[in-house]
Formats: sequence, structure tokens, C-alpha cells
Amino acid sequence: MLPRENRLRQRRDFSATYSRGRRFDLPCLALYVRRTDAERVRLGFTVGRKVGSAVVRNRVKRLLRESCRLMLDALRPGFDGVFVARACLRGKSYNEVRAMVAELVQRAGLIGGNKRNDGMEHER
Repeated sequence: MLPRENRLRQRRDFSATYSRGRRFDLPCLALYVRRTDAERVRLGFTVGRKVGSAVVRNRVKRLLRESCRLMLDALRPGFDGVFVARACLRGKSYNEVRAMVAELVQRAGLIGGNKRNDGMEHER
């Protein structure tokens, strides 16, 4: 499980990330990212009813959380991110989900690199 300080939990944080963040897309998964002044990265997960029953949605969330937990040390601080699962994510294996998460995080510039050169506007 993700540590408490690395979780997005409040509705206003999710809303701010959706409205003021940048979106990175794959066919089965999207990532919204916005800059913050925090000394950590915080992540949230959204899995709607179109993905499947409660059992299926919870499995998808577990796969996403575990994929993010394992790469948490490599993520740069100062970002909020929300992963949005789409229906085609249902039935994917852990390795497929982990590869998708890694690709989106890489595209968003959250791993390595120069903070000033990531193309993201600073949000307050």
C-alpha cells in the first residue's frame, strides 16, 4: 500500500489535479499531473463503474497502487497525480498494468530529469 503521505485523498485535490493539471493518455489508462510546492509526490486513483463490478474495480486499484508503490522512490517530489482507469484495463495482468504506469510516468517527466525542463507550469 502507498504510504499515507503519498496518497491523494481529498476531493478538492483530485478536482484541482483534473482542472489545472496536464493529461497523458494511453488507450486503457490516463494520468493527470500538476506541480505543487510539496516535498513529496501524491497519487490518487479513479476507477469508474464502466470498468466493472466492485470486485473488478478494487483489483484494478490494487494493481495500480502496487505499480506506483514500487516506483515511488524514483518519482520526483512536487507533483500530484491521478490515474484514471478505463474499461479496457479490466483483465490486464500485473505486468501489463505496471508497464502502462511506467510509460505514463515517464511521459509526464516524473522520473529523473531536470525539474525546470519538464514543460509543466507551476500551479498554486
